[in-house]
Amino acid sequence: MSLALAEPRVLSDATEVLANVAAYAHRPTLIHLARLVALTAAKTTPAQRRTAQIGGAA
Repeated sequence: MSLALAEPRVLSDATEVLANVAAYAHRPTLIHLARLVALTAAKTTPAQRRTAQIGGAA
């Protein structure tokens, strides 16, 4: 396998987490991060849940 086709470690780790979600259920932040990595690798923009507050609290 050439280096150009090598899969980045972060993507393989994310794939491992997403393939075994039940094993990582006690780490919801890790599952969320793995989903973001997978979406980014698929060249998809993740949906934003919250909008940033500009100018501080009102």
